Amino acid sequence: MLALRDNIPLADFPEVKAVAREYGFKRNLDARTRVELLGFYRELFSKGDALEVHRAKQTGRLLEYARMSISTIDESVKRLLGGL
Repeated sequence: MLALRDNIPLADFPEVKAVAREYGFKRNLDARTRVELLGFYRELFSKGDALEVHRAKQTGRLLEYARMSISTIDESVKRLLGGL
């Protein structure tokens, strides 16, 4: 959840930075997609169980899991999640 807070310098937390990359926050993301992805995870973690989110991510079913909780997912986020 630390990575989802505003104004937290991830460079100070290398483990968090690595997990953020694992969940799609890559350096090459454009600003719009980054904002959409941040909003997506905020909503997902507010509605879903963090352990279930992690399990879904580890098994390649994160988008499928998210669709059960979130009615509208941005197309750029869907594409990104498909590649995780």
